Amino acid sequence: MKKLLKIIAAALLAFIVLEGFSRIYFNKPISRECYAGTTDYVWDADRFYSQWREGYGSGRTNNEGYCDMKNYEPGTHVDVLVMGASYTQGFEVPQDKTYPHLLEEMLPDKYIYNIAISGHYFWNCVGNLEAALDKYEPDTVILETNIVMFSDENIQQMLDSNVDSLYEPHNALLDMLAESCFIRLLHHQLSFYSEAHGGIIAPPELKPLFKIQTAEAAFDSDPAEETVGTEELSEREKLIPLFDYLKALLDKHGTKLIIYYHPKTFLSGHGDVWIYDNSVYGFAELCEEYGFGFANLTERMTREYYDNHLLPYGFSNSSAGDGHFNEFGHLISAQELYPLLKGGDC
Repeated sequence: MKKLLKIIAAALLAFIVLEGFSRIYFNKPISRECYAGTTDYVWDADRFYSQWREGYGSGRTNNEGYCDMKNYEPGTHVDVLVMGASYTQGFEVPQDKTYPHLLEEMLPDKYIYNIAISGHYFWNCVGNLEAALDKYEPDTVILETNIVMFSDENIQQMLDSNVDSLYEPHNALLDMLAESCFIRLLHHQLSFYSEAHGGIIAPPELKPLFKIQTAEAAFDSDPAEETVGTEELSEREKLIPLFDYLKALLDKHGTKLIIYYHPKTFLSGHGDVWIYDNSVYGFAELCEEYGFGFANLTERMTREYYDNHLLPYGFSNSSAGDGHFNEFGHLISAQELYPLLKGGDC
């Protein structure tokens, strides 16, 4: 009996130690349903978060469950609404180092509100866009994406306003277990290692669409050559109904659009940066034709690496050139978007 009690006591002590460590290492809020439809889900409101698994980030969610440092009061005029995925959300860096917050410091006369949240690819944001425009009535929307080529299914879902929701309802038991940071970390690790990762952070159905080339090649390539092939023309034609839909929706609300594209990269063993080229030039041309702003990080990223040996992705505790934006990535993101917002072109 004494031996059993010792085992139980040791297990309890180990759990307490691991839970204490996880409160710093992987203390993410719990997801809740977003009834307003502005995103598929939100985090627990007014909740401290901290994670050291990739980067070293901490902060507190606001009254709506987003990672903006200020609370949103109904009726507040939003100059710029920022929508996107975990890159823009910024769990990996201190909250005041995310690019939406840096933009607000650069443009103190503008109210910039960040509702980006993990997992929200471009099509998820488009699916939530009308609800977000109805609620916040922004002058400008920034849509962040690292993908500009979409499957036929994704495009049709966006046109039909029928994008699959990311929210998974909880039951009481799951909610109770989720309060333990260690249990959530264990679940996250098991889920991560059980997946077969193909090297590209994108949904499986989109991975065959990606082309890989060096960042230098992408920067030096001729935009005209990118748009003459039959394959590229077909991709361009596929996007026209989507752009028509976005144009009509934005014009209805009197809102301008900026699409912020940052390419996925990885660092080769020879020191070259390779990017997943999404035939971005055809997409950029369509943005210009439809009057949408388009910020492309490819050129800036390439120059910073080859001139200054700096990368926008990766941390001291993760892989260089891979993963989410580090503080430098957020800084140059803000710098690339600033002229579009300051100049009033979008």
